[in-house]
Amino acid sequence: MAVRLTSRGRFQTGPAAFSAGYRYTTQRRLRQQLADHNATIPNQIHQPTERPTLRWVFQLLEGIHRVRVMVQGQVHDVIEGLNEVQIKILRLFGDEVCRLYQISSG
Repeated sequence: MAVRLTSRGRFQTGPAAFSAGYRYTTQRRLRQQLADHNATIPNQIHQPTERPTLRWVFQLLEGIHRVRVMVQGQVHDVIEGLNEVQIKILRLFGDEVCRLYQISSG
């Protein structure tokens, strides 16, 4: 699922979050990052692939939630539901995405 942070601090999700041109560019950049890192992610039949479609990557990213909690009068955002494959994918998108999802850039 496509996820992007809007200017209002909200997450916009789904393939509609990106225009067709941006999807193609993002898919190409993701594939290049996988090749540069000699990395793979599992495809639909759990086989490693260096050339996933962006649609498949969006599906792999489903189930990530931002939870807003209040602790001693302060609001904190917590990201929950991340698994190892999702973390691997998010790291491929760079430091800014890692910061948004509260993971180390590895």
